[in-house]
Amino acid sequence: MPEHIKREFKSKSSEEAGINIRQFLQRCKKYWYVFMIFPILTSAGVWFYLRYQVPVYEVKSAILIKDEKNREGISASDLISKELGLSDNKKMLVDESKIMTSYSVIERIVKDLKLNSTVFKKNTLKNEELYGSDCPILMDSVALNDTIRDFKASLTILDNESFDLTLEDGAKQSLSFGHVFNNKYGTFLINKGKSGRYEGEKDFKIVCKGIEKTAREIIKTITIELPKKESNILEPTIKTTTPQKAKDILQKIVAVYNEFSLNDKTEISKNTLDFIDKRLLSLTNDLSSVEKNVESYKTREGITADGTPNIAYLFNKLDEYDSELVKLEVQNSILSGIESILSKKDPYFELLPTNLDLKSNILQNQIGDYNKLVLDRNRLAKVAGDYNPTLKTLGDDIISIKRAIIDNITRLKQENTTLLSRTKAKNNQFTSTLGKAPRNERELSDIKRSQNIKENIYLFLLQKQEETAISMIGQVADARIIDRPIVGEEPIGKKKSIFYLAALIAGVVFGFLYVIIRGLFSNKIESESDITAKISMPILGKIPSVKTSGNWVVQSGSNTLITEMFRNLRSNIHYVLPLFNAHTKGQTILLTSARSGEGKKFIATNLGMSFALANKKTVIVSLDLRKPKLNALFPNLKSKIGITNYLTTELYPQEIIQPSGKHPDLFVISSGSTTPNPSEMMMNPKLGQLFGYLKDNFDYIIINTPPVGLVSDALSLKSYIDMSVFIIRLGLTKRTDLDIIQSFQEVPKLPNPTVIINGLKLNSDSERDYYKNEMMTETPNGKIGSFAGNWIKERFS
Repeated sequence: MPEHIKREFKSKSSEEAGINIRQFLQRCKKYWYVFMIFPILTSAGVWFYLRYQVPVYEVKSAILIKDEKNREGISASDLISKELGLSDNKKMLVDESKIMTSYSVIERIVKDLKLNSTVFKKNTLKNEELYGSDCPILMDSVALNDTIRDFKASLTILDNESFDLTLEDGAKQSLSFGHVFNNKYGTFLINKGKSGRYEGEKDFKIVCKGIEKTAREIIKTITIELPKKESNILEPTIKTTTPQKAKDILQKIVAVYNEFSLNDKTEISKNTLDFIDKRLLSLTNDLSSVEKNVESYKTREGITADGTPNIAYLFNKLDEYDSELVKLEVQNSILSGIESILSKKDPYFELLPTNLDLKSNILQNQIGDYNKLVLDRNRLAKVAGDYNPTLKTLGDDIISIKRAIIDNITRLKQENTTLLSRTKAKNNQFTSTLGKAPRNERELSDIKRSQNIKENIYLFLLQKQEETAISMIGQVADARIIDRPIVGEEPIGKKKSIFYLAALIAGVVFGFLYVIIRGLFSNKIESESDITAKISMPILGKIPSVKTSGNWVVQSGSNTLITEMFRNLRSNIHYVLPLFNAHTKGQTILLTSARSGEGKKFIATNLGMSFALANKKTVIVSLDLRKPKLNALFPNLKSKIGITNYLTTELYPQEIIQPSGKHPDLFVISSGSTTPNPSEMMMNPKLGQLFGYLKDNFDYIIINTPPVGLVSDALSLKSYIDMSVFIIRLGLTKRTDLDIIQSFQEVPKLPNPTVIINGLKLNSDSERDYYKNEMMTETPNGKIGSFAGNWIKERFS
């Protein structure tokens, strides 16, 4: 083939080899039933899923967290939060939400509600969890040997007194309700509950888990929504298949949280009471000793009356200073006690006593801030790790305020020491005056002064003891339920319309995937793009697939689509053949394929008829000597006069040429009698004489040969032909066959190879009109095929 024609054909083929959406949609249309089956299957799957899915409900509650910022002054943590621009309210709610879902809180709930054991009603497709008063099986006691490994068993009720328990390994136990039993999993106690709506049910499944594992699973189901604005309301939510269990958990969370919170608050008061009790015990012993000294002194000295009025005045003044000394000593005693607590080298922070009427309001506020930070840290430490940044910040704040308290105590003790020195000096002044009084009065006054000091301290501590006890009783919980747990009206994730819409979309997607995957794994050629992707030969024509009762579709006066297709093919051959060879008569066309059944006989006969209708003298030569089928289309032929007879006898060419009986200008040379050596027949020199005669007497010679992918008979005709045409039939030719055909382009075993696509499926009138209009091109000589027309326009414009 000339190089310029190859370039023109190659350019056209490369354009057609691009992605053709129309062809892909046509392929999808071919498998239209898939786009019905898949949506039906996916919709059925959704129906089945919705029908047997265990419904999941959303249970939500609202909890108010009380704000306790009703104190004077600003704490160290407040200052830090303010400087960093952090919202203390938001931080507090985040901490409280973590505490509510902490392991310690949920573990307590699991123990109280016995949530580590679950009973299921056995059904065919799903197991229904039973919970509450209607549960016919009560797991009253569970003690697992291995808290990591779950205990699962099937339980069958025999009667009101007994049941059978079948373990996972198949072991079976016959047991009685209300009796403790053991197995390799642990120790259990099962009782019979109220049957209720499960009356008559016999088969159940029980699952027992470790408390730790159950607590972790429950924590994963709880989400707490924080307020978007400045608010102290938390909204805990649980998504569950057992709404009543979720309601009990949410209510129990508040109860346990408040209990833990109150325990934290009363811890300060308990520490204060312990401090006061120790001091009272010491003072009780001191007062008892002083009173005994007064009694023994009066008895020994015989004192029965008080001193003179002047002495009484002196005693009153001494009492005033003694009272002042008592207050200062009480303050120093309290400050020393607090200082001793802060000076302990303990890895944990200890709470400080409060409500002790310290002279310094600043110190009182510092102690309150210190206790608040210690409580916050201890509560956060239950849910956070050692390297939690908030926990570390709280620890640093506590250390900082502890240092401030110690410094303040040191300063106050120094001030008290100065005041004590001054008061003692005044006291010594009046004491020296009393030195002039009788010895007995002076000695007795010393004893009474000591007694008064002890009594005042004792009374002060008694008062604080009562106040602290009252404050313990008046502690108020931090959390309060605003909205009780409410179950959503509809199960979540059960919007049927969305499910079915998704199913339909998925069905369509599966249909496209089916078409794509089938195209990828199919070994058959299904579209023109499959051909152009692997073959660089020019496409000479395209023959559509039509339903017909016979082989002859091209007839005189016919204007059908397939007739136009053959006319287009005829036009292309008419204008292309002279470009391959200069002679205008005896143009020889060889028709072959990679395998049998691809339409060589059909195309050969109708192409020959098309040339004959154009008044071109045409002969069809049947050189398929192995399986001759062409003879059956011409019933008037003499079967014993053909190629084999010509090659083996003394017949002349004109003797084996027979009229077709279909058109005066259409002739046929049959294959003749069968022969055992067709390959050797094709190499007979007389075959050259035959083609020489045909070229001189006919305009077109159409040769029908056996498939080149199976036998090599056609290769022997290379020197006789002007153009070789490979028939590729969509839906029949395999992809591997294209490699065989392409090899004839790479190694010119046959001259001027081209391709005809057979079996093109046109599924609508618009497609037929599209191909019909596309194939005809206006030229100065009239309408011709698009291939020849495009080539001529590009070549000679």
